[in-house]
Amino acid sequence: MHTVLNNEVLNCYDCSGREGKNCNEKDRKCSSKKYCTKQIVKLGGGFQLTKSCSNINVLGVDNTCANYDVVTSPGGVAVRNKYSQCYCRNKQYCNSAPMYGFGFVLFITVSFLFLMDSTQI
Repeated sequence: MHTVLNNEVLNCYDCSGREGKNCNEKDRKCSSKKYCTKQIVKLGGGFQLTKSCSNINVLGVDNTCANYDVVTSPGGVAVRNKYSQCYCRNKQYCNSAPMYGFGFVLFITVSFLFLMDSTQI
């Protein structure tokens, strides 16, 4: 079984961007795949981005991302990295733009309003 969106097979970006670059230029029909995916690894000021298709959503929730802190020790020095993993199937090429959940948007909005209110005191 394949995912059909508005009577069309799900299309996703499928690429590995060079370090620090987005990769929206290549696409493919996922045919038998159910999800568009996006993985981002952030290290220091740079990032590595990969986009693809998958039958498996390890998060168990559609159209969302999970973020992880990962610590590596190259040469015995602890380095903190960030890893994001996203799965979607709500629209064609849904793995193109950043995917933020409602909770994140609400948090940013409330924080901004609180900041604006506190500057008027």
